[in-house]
Amino acid sequence: AVKHIARQLPMRMLGRIIGTPDEDLDWLVAKGDALIANTDPDFTAHVLDKADTDAYRLMPFRSPAGADLFDYAQRLMQGKRERNDTSGVLHLITQPDSRGHVISESEFRNFFCLLVAAGNDTTRYSIAAGLHALAHQPGLLAQLQGVPHESPIWDTAADEFIRWASPAMYFRRTAMRDFELHGKTVRAGDKVALWFVSGNRDGDAFERPFEVNLLRSPNRHLSFGQGGPHVCLGMWLARLEVSVLLQEFVRRVRAIEAAGRNRDGGARFCRGTFGVAFDKDLIPAPGAMVLEGLPDMEATYRAEDARPGWQAHTRVVMTDLLDNHGQPLPTCGRGALKRAVADWQALGYEPMVGIELEAYALQIEPDGSLKPYDTPSSHVYATGPFADPRGFTDEIWATAAAC
Repeated sequence: AVKHIARQLPMRMLGRIIGTPDEDLDWLVAKGDALIANTDPDFTAHVLDKADTDAYRLMPFRSPAGADLFDYAQRLMQGKRERNDTSGVLHLITQPDSRGHVISESEFRNFFCLLVAAGNDTTRYSIAAGLHALAHQPGLLAQLQGVPHESPIWDTAADEFIRWASPAMYFRRTAMRDFELHGKTVRAGDKVALWFVSGNRDGDAFERPFEVNLLRSPNRHLSFGQGGPHVCLGMWLARLEVSVLLQEFVRRVRAIEAAGRNRDGGARFCRGTFGVAFDKDLIPAPGAMVLEGLPDMEATYRAEDARPGWQAHTRVVMTDLLDNHGQPLPTCGRGALKRAVADWQALGYEPMVGIELEAYALQIEPDGSLKPYDTPSSHVYATGPFADPRGFTDEIWATAAAC
């Protein structure tokens, strides 16, 4: 769910806004992950406190990914200037403000890193947390299904899922002067951590804070900050992305059921959910006969139509599927294939049709036994990420391409 749903929208949207090429988006996501998850060996080879990162002490998060993003930003803007490309907000950022000030090179590169990391990871994890809540808290999905797009629940639901996610867990700041807070004295120069994830579960600020309330209003959570010059620049975009994705997602599924344990990453700064597994059920579309089942049918062929295949001792024939009234089924795949062969033959070609084979993948159980590959949401002939949650088919293609 994270890889194929939550991970896709934020970076695609951000790429359109800042004007980066589509083919660079996956690379940018990987670099943003390496920045945010600098304590997770799954995302970076330079794990904070595990490797010598002193060479990158002036980079964001003491990460070499910051240096890579700095170089990318410089090349990107150089190319835009050479092409006189003024699309995207990056061109606007480099223009003089009302007082004639221009953002410096260092400020721009840091701003670009902030856009890539904060504009992608936090929204992704908010979406992932929302999907996790829908799968684990009964009743939430029913509240959202069938609700018109103009309903105010989409605004309150987006904010509530963002509160629930608390994707950025904390910020650390340096006190500029002495002050007291809740009976504690903080001295100038002290390092102070503000835990957003704790504030968003504060029972004095939120009624039943450990439950998702899609109608919670007001909802003054801390995920975007509380105003001032450091309030989240992309908060309105984040709310819009979460809201739109939820609207499109819930109208495509009938039920969500967890199909495995979610995987939390080892990142300490950004509270990331890196894997959410769930079963997907189909909503019956008009005329699809999802619930009624296919009509009775019969496969017929003429023996004289059978011809030799390209394999020894095999013959190939295409059958017709007829309904119980003896009429061809217009959606029959075999009939469509037969018509396609006839059309190619009319053009002077002779297509070769192969026999259909089915292969079954097995997985090894902890006791060493074998069982069919576990695809909880899969049905016969199903395809795509939900039918192949471990990427088995992708691995086959990758191996074949490497041969």
